[in-house]
Amino acid sequence: MEEFYGFFYALGIVILLIIFLYFFPVALWLSATVCGVKISLWRLFLMKIKGMPVDEIVRCLITIVKANLDVTRKELEDYYLSGGNIQDVIFGMVAAKNAGFILSFKEATSARFKDVDFIKSIKDNTIEELLKSRLSN
Repeated sequence: MEEFYGFFYALGIVILLIIFLYFFPVALWLSATVCGVKISLWRLFLMKIKGMPVDEIVRCLITIVKANLDVTRKELEDYYLSGGNIQDVIFGMVAAKNAGFILSFKEATSARFKDVDFIKSIKDNTIEELLKSRLSN
């Protein structure tokens, strides 16, 4: 009979572990930490509770750290909540930086809301459009 209870204890522990790993994305936190992103497991939990795309935000944070951009997690969350596509903005900022053009997060988000396609404008060498939109603000 004790073996029977042992099975249910083990099953309960497995279920609790699955629930814990669902709400606390430990693997995602570990990969972010290894890549140099300073984010706590608790912060990831709170983002998940708020309904934020935790994977997408952490991938963008890793890109930000690797590209040495000046963008905070809070700015990403706020921009996402306002309906923006954070990946487009971050990839656009990286592409602009690789083209020799430093773009702030505020400038990138305002240009993205104006439907400026960063990658296309950089490939077409029309980065001056971004400069003009910067000067017109």
